[in-house]
Amino acid sequence: MYYEPGNLPHRLKHDPFKSCVVPRPIGWISTLDEDGNHNLAPYSQFQNVTFNPPIVMFAANQDSTGRRKDTVRNAEKTGEFVWNMATWELREAVNISAQELPPNVDEFELAGLEKTPSKLVKPMRVKQSPIQLPFWPYRPLLILVMILLQAALHSQFALQIFPNMLSPTVMSGNLATD
Repeated sequence: MYYEPGNLPHRLKHDPFKSCVVPRPIGWISTLDEDGNHNLAPYSQFQNVTFNPPIVMFAANQDSTGRRKDTVRNAEKTGEFVWNMATWELREAVNISAQELPPNVDEFELAGLEKTPSKLVKPMRVKQSPIQLPFWPYRPLLILVMILLQAALHSQFALQIFPNMLSPTVMSGNLATD
């Protein structure tokens, strides 16, 4: 089966592209705006880019009015953000923090999450999150941004695409201690 995003009706219940690139770790991006308002929003379009130096990227669509989301504006203006791992146990808080809210609403408080200070950046970390990674900009890196033209799917996966059906080979980190 072939489909072109936005061009051909694919007759599937959901857009399969979201299931074709796996895993997509969901994490919260915490930022601070120029007025001191805390922002916390979940993103599944987060990934490491290189390991030496350790560089990541996250991507966000626009909000429902077509504007850049608070997280993106804050990260662009301040140059800082913290990625906080979202676990299964924190899924309800993730859903609460996913709402589109005005910039002055504190998603930490709304979702019942505790803030903890970062050591090297100003945005707060999610205390309940088992891993928090602070970041600031790194410019000398070339990133190609491309748009998907077409997807080719084997017919056995065309009706329902789930990562466990595909059994993709994934690289998983090792947090072993000596």
